[in-house]
Amino acid sequence: MSELLATYGVTMATKLVERRLARRLSTLRKAAGKAPADVETAQICSRRTINRIERAETLPAWPIVQALAELYGASRAQVSALVTMARTAHDQRAHSEKFEGLISDFALLPELEEDAAEIMVYETEIWPGAIQPDAYARAVLVSNILGSPDHLDGALRLRSARRRVILARGASRPVRALVTEGALRRPIGGGETYEQSVVELRGHLTDCPALTMRVVPERVGAYASMCGSFELLTFADPLDPAVVYTETLARAEYAEDAGTVQRYRRVFDAAWQDAIDVMEWEW
Repeated sequence: MSELLATYGVTMATKLVERRLARRLSTLRKAAGKAPADVETAQICSRRTINRIERAETLPAWPIVQALAELYGASRAQVSALVTMARTAHDQRAHSEKFEGLISDFALLPELEEDAAEIMVYETEIWPGAIQPDAYARAVLVSNILGSPDHLDGALRLRSARRRVILARGASRPVRALVTEGALRRPIGGGETYEQSVVELRGHLTDCPALTMRVVPERVGAYASMCGSFELLTFADPLDPAVVYTETLARAEYAEDAGTVQRYRRVFDAAWQDAIDVMEWEW
């Protein structure tokens, strides 16, 4: 996990990390042919505790995670990854009050975007946060009355981190961005800032092979996705189900249940068909 998570912490998003850790430990144990009783015999933890860990009901300390992974015969790389995941989750809890509400929950998103096999993002009012130029992002965040300078600086660093992750992706890991015509036309930051941001955005679209952006023209009328902005991320690892991310001014939410993910995927695909490539749209 990245340094960003350890620095800014997460509140609700911590549970998502805990579930990922639980799935990996459970899979390793079963693959090794170990039972909860074997864990107890090894004096790592009780059978009740290992069952609670694998149901993501409790977050184990990293030494316990390391001992479990080694008992299950995990590779050194697997052990390291699991220990890092556990330590990060504990850091998230320890620092959960550093930033309140949305920023805390939002801090997990750059990590998910870095791991994602495919990203689909839909925005109704602004350009997707992951590809916003710095001046554009600052104008958006200031307009939301984010709070203290620390809050603003932290949010800007997260936006910049997301952009770096997206622009470094190869064509085999696509990012599909979908926006409304109003979102494209809105002159965020004023004339000069908006014009420079347009230049930077078009440069991103030209230079990044993974990135495709479409706009839903106003002439389309009613279309799918009019329910609000969201981001859908899929992952190559079968232990990591797809995640739908949504946010409001007050909070951010991560949904993993298959029914919710499927509904958002259908809506996104339908709206994508109604849209046109942004490079063909007249700015």
